[in-house]
Amino acid sequence: MLNKTALISGASRGLGRHIAREFTLHGFNTLLCARDTEVLRELTDELNELDPGDSIALPIDFHKPPTLKDIEEAVPRQWPPISVLINNAGYYNPSPLKDLDLKEFRKHMEVNCEGPFLLMKQLLPAMAERREGFVCNILAGGAVKTAVDHSAFNASKFALRGLTRSLAREFQHRRIHMTGLVIDGEIDSPKKRKQYPERNPETFLDPASIAREILHLYQQPPDAWSLEMDLRPHRAFQD
Repeated sequence: MLNKTALISGASRGLGRHIAREFTLHGFNTLLCARDTEVLRELTDELNELDPGDSIALPIDFHKPPTLKDIEEAVPRQWPPISVLINNAGYYNPSPLKDLDLKEFRKHMEVNCEGPFLLMKQLLPAMAERREGFVCNILAGGAVKTAVDHSAFNASKFALRGLTRSLAREFQHRRIHMTGLVIDGEIDSPKKRKQYPERNPETFLDPASIAREILHLYQQPPDAWSLEMDLRPHRAFQD
């Protein structure tokens, strides 16, 4: 068994669920975080039937941020310390400025930027002390380009991208590989297929493929780390 522990936020559904499965199947012990306790526990039960990794649920609401004590108490004593952090949790609710209030703006910032910041703040010092760590922050096309009615989302993802690039420089000499993953397109899901029944499936990104690329980023040697990677389907939606 690979003696590593990974914490994955936003793990209960969609891409997060695929990331959790990919890392568990490759031998990681996974600490799965999301707000939906029931769905999380169903996922951990499913993954614990697989070999060789083990999984535990840790419900997290970034409006009530977890402390380092909360995280440490959730990790079984027989597990190694957390050396992998994947910040996947996100919030997306496009709105024109006239309908955007401060509460909604702050919700984007809290989930998309402050949440990852809090987890990195809690976990990076110990990773740096051990000189071992991998952090992947899931960005979006909205982290590098803007769109109408996306001001709150763009602001939060631009902020996360800047935070990621700055901390990558700060911690790289302590053997912490921090990277941002720009997902430039829509991720395939039953909900999206129902929303766009006539859409060519090749215009979606497969979440299982994204999860595999995150594992590839983790496996990069320290003399060839990616600071950022962008993924997109080979066929654009407008085609």
